Amino acid sequence: SEDYQLIEEVLSGVDHYQVLDVPSTATEKEKKAFHKLSMVYHPDKIKKGEQTEETNEIFLRIARAYTVLSSPHLREAYDDFKKNGVPWEKRYYGRWAHYYGAPSHDLKTVVFATVVIITAVHFLLKYQRYHRLVAYVKTKEIYKKRAAKLKVEKNLDENDTIDVEFSGLKHPSWRDLLPIAIAIGIWRFVSYWTWYIVWIKILRHPYDAEAELLKKLNMTKEEYEAAKARYMEKAAKFKTSAKAKKARRMMRRYKQGLPLR
Repeated sequence: SEDYQLIEEVLSGVDHYQVLDVPSTATEKEKKAFHKLSMVYHPDKIKKGEQTEETNEIFLRIARAYTVLSSPHLREAYDDFKKNGVPWEKRYYGRWAHYYGAPSHDLKTVVFATVVIITAVHFLLKYQRYHRLVAYVKTKEIYKKRAAKLKVEKNLDENDTIDVEFSGLKHPSWRDLLPIAIAIGIWRFVSYWTWYIVWIKILRHPYDAEAELLKKLNMTKEEYEAAKARYMEKAAKFKTSAKAKKARRMMRRYKQGLPLR
């Protein structure tokens, strides 16, 4: 672009005012100077025997100087670069982008590279998070006690390790790669609503949510009710326990902006 060409000229020490032999405050004088010099160096004004590469180069410099100084935008940018210098971030582009142009890439390549990078970063973060949680759990006494108990039950050696399993958190696999996870999520969404619209709304088949839950949990209704009762009893006891009271005190202190301890 013109700006990059200006940067190249300033860095190379080109002085357009000196080329036209006019002061930096000149307004209409550059036009008169250009016409005056054009009468001398214009290829049409020079005899064929006297025309050389040097005279052609001089005329090109004169024409370029007039183009810059007669344009308000280019002249303002040129004067600013000469007075304040070329900013460091523009030096590379001023030197090279004028010749080679801005880098261009195929859109498919850019999209593919972007997806690959995002997928890799996403998977690495999940992988790091999982192993950080595993390392944290292994430092707890409850894990050490259960691991020692399992080693005795399974007749394992002391150097053997017991794998840590989380409820709702699994070791990252190929299914956790972002494009695959998105595709699986879309497939589940479409398949669920297709089933719901066709099976429930159109064909009017009955759907028992409780029966489906029992089937998923592999429990009878009596077992489910007993487990539910135990859970409710445990939750009721927890509400009045020392841990629950401590948690409520910490929450109040947190909302008040006080230290938790």
